[in-house]
Amino acid sequence: MTASGRLLAVDGPPGAAWQPNLDLFSGFVRAAAGVRTKGETKIVARIRVLHGSIGSHGELVRLFPREVDARMLGRLYALVGRDYLQARHITAAYHLKDGQAWVGDLRVDGQSLDGRIDLIGAGQC
Repeated sequence: MTASGRLLAVDGPPGAAWQPNLDLFSGFVRAAAGVRTKGETKIVARIRVLHGSIGSHGELVRLFPREVDARMLGRLYALVGRDYLQARHITAAYHLKDGQAWVGDLRVDGQSLDGRIDLIGAGQC
């Protein structure tokens, strides 16, 4: 994602922004902090080659299938409760261990939240 919020992808003409199909992808974009996968590293390199200077100063972000996000946000709402709709800043960490995937280390507006969101059965990411 560029500093101006444009999404860049490996397909399409150089310099053109990518418009995800919001019927398929969630509209929530996540900053990709931490370790990149080998696949992500290759994609970033391809984007930088294709888009030149436009793609060289962006931030790696992740988009998820709409179905996955809908289930995860529903589970997050169940954990947070009524205050969910007033939350301004939600952070969490994705975990993968021994074939189990979950979201933990949840914080809502700076306050730690007990619980985790299991992602198994939430669709493919």
